[in-house]
Amino acid sequence: MEKQNHPLISVIVPVYNVEKYLSYCLDSIIQQSYDNLEIILINDGSTDGSKSICEEYVEKDQRIRLINQKNKGLSGARNTGLDNCIGEYITFIDSDDYIVNDYIEYLYSMITEHVTISMCNSKIVKSYDNKNLESSVGEIKSLNQKEYFKMTLYNVRYLSAWGKLFHKKHFTRIRFPEGMLNEDIYIMGDIFSNIDNIVLGTSDKYKYVKRLNSITTGKFSERKFDLVKANEKYCNIVVNIYDDLEIDSIIYKNHAKSALTKQMSYKNFKTYKYFVKELIKSSRKNLTSIIKKNDCPFAEKILTVIDSTNFIIIKLFWWIFDFSRKR
Repeated sequence: MEKQNHPLISVIVPVYNVEKYLSYCLDSIIQQSYDNLEIILINDGSTDGSKSICEEYVEKDQRIRLINQKNKGLSGARNTGLDNCIGEYITFIDSDDYIVNDYIEYLYSMITEHVTISMCNSKIVKSYDNKNLESSVGEIKSLNQKEYFKMTLYNVRYLSAWGKLFHKKHFTRIRFPEGMLNEDIYIMGDIFSNIDNIVLGTSDKYKYVKRLNSITTGKFSERKFDLVKANEKYCNIVVNIYDDLEIDSIIYKNHAKSALTKQMSYKNFKTYKYFVKELIKSSRKNLTSIIKKNDCPFAEKILTVIDSTNFIIIKLFWWIFDFSRKR
């Protein structure tokens, strides 16, 4: 796609110790069919070879800018990108992921006068693979605010910052909370509470690399309770606007708590017994409403039943779940 008559789009890429993945990510960006880009790399205090790789790409492509900073975490790196970008539209790409060559063109094609945020589906992959550069054939769906909120309550990936194209106005006053995990969820309620419509392209143009020991897949730590705080804020916004989504919000929050319980060892459980008790209490209290809810996915009903029992059964359930997926 030629630069003429198409706005500048800022691509913000936080970089921290991803030398194994970084070249694949950057190659997928510079090869985009949409050409009018500024590509901002924020080297967030990397201690491996990531900085050198960034410098090589700065020499290779004049659209790339490199900003080096002391480590501030993912939120701090994204905020630095937001503070320095000049594009009319913004997209975020994590430096261990990669995108199909028409990802940005696809997202921009869905933008209209009345739609200032578009998004696409993502596909989880284990590593870079040329075959994954192909994307599924999907449809275009126009969602109103309530439809978007409800969709996110059953699929958290739609709450990510990546996989979306935002008009810059949505970040005039909003920044990611620094020092906090699950920072995407923490701000998405603020952003989407101020829009009427969003367009979803169901083709999987964004490739999410699921790697061991990343923030999301690493072992349990107390920092992961940030997810509970972020979910609480998000769901409060949703329910304040649409009180009929209260049960959906409870299902969403309990699912996330159950997933955290899955990661706990018995020692963790003894330390955070109150947390597991809260999950069990909420599941029992809302079990009848969730079971009777016609549009609640069957899997969520089963999980609620499991979560209303005890820690041992919850852990056993997740162990069986993981084992069945690995077969």
